[in-house]
Parts: sequence; C-alpha cells; structure tokens
Amino acid sequence: MKYFFILLSTLTFAQKGVNVEYQSQINRINSESTENEVYILNINKGKSLYKPKISNNTKKYINASSLEKKWYSKKQRITAYKVSSQNTVYSTDKLVYKDLINNNLYTNRILITSRAVIDESDIKFSWDIVSSKDSTSILGFSCQKAFTNFRGRTYFAYFTTELPFTDGPYKFNGLPGLILKIESTDGYYKNEALRVSIPNEINVIKNPFSDERILSLEKYKDIYKSTLIKRLKASKSLRDEDEGPLVIKFDDKLEDIGMGIITVE
Repeated sequence: MKYFFILLSTLTFAQKGVNVEYQSQINRINSESTENEVYILNINKGKSLYKPKISNNTKKYINASSLEKKWYSKKQRITAYKVSSQNTVYSTDKLVYKDLINNNLYTNRILITSRAVIDESDIKFSWDIVSSKDSTSILGFSCQKAFTNFRGRTYFAYFTTELPFTDGPYKFNGLPGLILKIESTDGYYKNEALRVSIPNEINVIKNPFSDERILSLEKYKDIYKSTLIKRLKASKSLRDEDEGPLVIKFDDKLEDIGMGIITVE
C-alpha cells in the first residue's frame, strides 16, 4: 500500500509539480539586519521559482529597533529602511529562477541603491552525501544528510528521495531528491521546509526576468565597485581631511563573491 501511495504521489508530482514553503533566516553580524521570512518554492518540469510568500515584507527584520521607510523606488522595486539610528538596509524581493534542464539560474541583487539581475548559471554544487545511518524525518519524509561548500561557507542539507526533484530552496540544488532543510555550519543561514503541497492546478514556471537586462556576476561586481567608489569620493570631499580613508568591507554577506575591501584615500 505504501509503495502504491508513493507511486501515485510521484505521478501526481510529475504532472502538477510541487509547492514548498520554507522558513528562511539570515543571522547577520549586524543583528538589526537579520532576516526571518517565509519563502515559497514552486517546481515543475525541471523549472522552479523561489520567492517570498509576502512581497515587500517589512516584518522580516525581526531585530530592528525601529523601522522607518526612507524611500521606495517603484521602477527598481527597492525600499530603503532605517532599521536603527545607524543602519539603513536596501530591500527587494529576492527571486531565484532555475531551469535545471538547460542549466540556467538567474537571480536579483541589490546594486547599491538599484536592482540588478544576475546570470549565475555557472554555479555547480559538489555534495558529499553522508551514510544513510545519519537520517531524519522532516514533515513525514525520510531525509538523508549531505554537505557542500558554497561561497565561503560550509552547509549541511537534508534531502528526500521521496520527492523526485533535484532542487531546493534559494540557489541550492543537485542532490538526488528535494532539499527540505539546509543550514550553514556557522549558523549564519538556516532554511527548513514548513509545508509541502501539490498545487490545485499545474504549476507553470515562467522566468520573471525574461524582459530585463541580465548581467554576468563579474560585470555586476565591476559596476558595483565603480559606482561605490564614485559615491565614496563624493562623500569624502565633504569630510575633514584628517578623518582618514573610507573603508568598505563586505564581511556581513551570505555569499562571498570576491568583492574584497574598497578603500578611498
């Protein structure tokens, strides 16, 4: 009977796809910028879209001592929030589109005070699957453990072969089953499934960035650095000469994409 149920579920998933709700938390060094938010992963026919359940969710900044909306750009779909007297964050809905059949992955990033779409199709996860003895149950699905390294952090994941999708939350994918939980070993990032459901109608997954300019990651970094340096120089001209150089470090980020340190003398 269990085999028949799994077979029936597999056929249904293959036809309609699956929806998964995840609780995602990014525990930033600057705790006032910590994010805790529910995301939805829609999957079908080798494609998926990962997006916030609530668009422009102000409540995701769970440690903000205050939350003052400074400005909103409808064109860029970015909001600037003052989360404390000394900390302003630039917020947009994080979207990750994957086409695993054609090896495409597109996502959006904040580009200082604007928004950019990045082609990150070259991401390839190398997973080390742990012995089946190290297993657990998540939402009633039997899950196995695996490890990977990704842009400066080590992650462990729990995936289930009972859900026939080689996908997972955020950018993570490539295991022989759906990832239901993933966490960095330093506790900076945590993400676990809250609910798995079959959609009432067939999931039709479309690329949300199809009409937008898409940058390579290297091009994005070049634009980011050059724009930031211009703004820092303009800002420094308004400062006293003896205040020393302006230094920007990119050390409170989920991913180390090689931005390094920017110094303006």
